[in-house]
Amino acid sequence: MKQKKIFKIDEMKCKEYQIDDKNRNINTLNVHEINIYDKVNVLVGSISFYEGIISKITIHKYKSEYLGDSLFVELYMGNVKVATSIFNSDIIVDLNINSSRDICIREAKNYDYDN
Repeated sequence: MKQKKIFKIDEMKCKEYQIDDKNRNINTLNVHEINIYDKVNVLVGSISFYEGIISKITIHKYKSEYLGDSLFVELYMGNVKVATSIFNSDIIVDLNINSSRDICIREAKNYDYDN
């Protein structure tokens, strides 16, 4: 299964929290979550995590006066956050599970917008 998804920083909304007073829950909005069920390698920029280490990836937009608009890519091992990578431009999540068993997250290039 080869699948490529582009996350455009200008089109994404910032991460928000919604409090449900009735049920005492806090819901998180505008966070994209990728659950990984297979043992795959995860590559983020120039950092590689061996197969079976990463079980979940979340992507959300954050706005600050210092960084401007940024995309946060958070990597989890179970419920433990093991790494966060910050991008200041659009990113590509390339899921190439069957052939190379890799998930690659990188900055978008000009040729990524052609498809």
